[in-house]
Amino acid sequence: MWNTEDHPRELLDPEWVRIIRAGSRDSDATGRLSPEALDLIYREDWLRVMVPGSLGGGEWPLPRVVAFFESLGWADGNLGWCVNLAAGANMFSGYLAKETARAIFTGPRIWCAGSGAVTGTFGNPRADLAA
Repeated sequence: MWNTEDHPRELLDPEWVRIIRAGSRDSDATGRLSPEALDLIYREDWLRVMVPGSLGGGEWPLPRVVAFFESLGWADGNLGWCVNLAAGANMFSGYLAKETARAIFTGPRIWCAGSGAVTGTFGNPRADLAA
């Protein structure tokens, strides 16, 4: 049972933690998750925890998702970050046309990731402040 007040270690199967941490140093060195960690991610369907149930996803409630991502980060920051970005971005499946979302998000190995950032300018911000 998921309880957001539990320590992150309480929310993960100890075998998952062992698998995740076994490849941690190599992941740091190579910049890639270990094959065993990837197999675990796919087997447990962690990339689709925020995909709607109508598309075969987990459709987990947000408090559970946040606690889970924190737990993965506790086990290994690199893996936690990767799953957070991919599974979190997969939430956008619910905003697409159903046919499009079905074509993209029904497979268990979908990685959709990115980060939004305001990097440009629009107009003259100082002029906007003076107005």
